[in-house]
Amino acid sequence: MRFTSKNIISPVRFRGFILIALLGVMVPAFAAFPAGADDTADKGKAPEVGTAVGDLAPDFIADNFHGGTVTLADFRGKIVLLDFWASWCGPCVREMPTLVTIKDRYPAEKFVIIGVSLDMEKTLPRMKRTIGENKLDYPIPYDGKGWRNAVAALYGVRSIPATFILDADGVIVDKNKRGKDLIRLLDGLLQTK
Repeated sequence: MRFTSKNIISPVRFRGFILIALLGVMVPAFAAFPAGADDTADKGKAPEVGTAVGDLAPDFIADNFHGGTVTLADFRGKIVLLDFWASWCGPCVREMPTLVTIKDRYPAEKFVIIGVSLDMEKTLPRMKRTIGENKLDYPIPYDGKGWRNAVAALYGVRSIPATFILDADGVIVDKNKRGKDLIRLLDGLLQTK
């Protein structure tokens, strides 16, 4: 086939074609929204389940390293620190003494740490040693799947350490706080000095 000016679309004609195509898609899409519609109608509704601040944290049931299972819903009524960690993660292990201090600082009837381990079967001995050395007696969901851990996937965790702080209703109030910032946040939520 020989290309001539008759069988080639000029850039001007091509842009016009694209504009018409976009209008054909967008106009019906905008027509679906009534004029003046906004999200004010959603105020007062229960938060949606998700992993953003303000969302209701996704519930899960997982095997607990200490035995039995861990269900997030069992901790409603308490402030929850959901901590994603692994024994091979240096920053995670360095944070352990702070987590133990935080656990001991607040009453167990108002606060709980859930430490989701992203260790794999091959790092289980190191994980056991880390738990023992730091006296971690709080729930530790563990499935031996590392980065394919079901709870980590549910929360979209792609790097560790990662934390989610939930209020007593299970709503995510903050993420990835550590050290003094985490203590200040928890003091405010638990109204302690």
